[in-house]
Amino acid sequence: MTLATIPKSDLDRDLQCDILVIGGGVAGLSSAWHAAKDRLGKVVLIESEIIGFGASGRAAGWIMPQFGMDQLSIRKVYGVERSKAAFAYCRRATAYTREIIEQNGIDSDYRSPGLMRSPLTTAGWTISMTSVQRIRISV
Repeated sequence: MTLATIPKSDLDRDLQCDILVIGGGVAGLSSAWHAAKDRLGKVVLIESEIIGFGASGRAAGWIMPQFGMDQLSIRKVYGVERSKAAFAYCRRATAYTREIIEQNGIDSDYRSPGLMRSPLTTAGWTISMTSVQRIRISV
């Protein structure tokens, strides 16, 4: 896999490629990297600022084991087994990100500090602890 960069400038010429990725955030970088790694053709990624500059959609550079809902909400909507499967999937995705960085010697600021949601009231704490006990997902 060959990576080439063009210094930031306005795109003032035609580029030839098989796959064009627009946006250098988490999703765009992952798409471009996997397409190049899998030799799907000539890949070009364009970004209007610098790589990782702004958050589009929901990614915001966060790679963590969760969906847009907390585990209890996922459990209520989809059931216990699908909730556990979703959490396990997200854990694997987080681990995969670290593997890519380590196996390819990528110079990265990747950190895995964890995420904690903390209730602000006694009632909130009780609900949170009850939820954790009901879900019984090991971390």
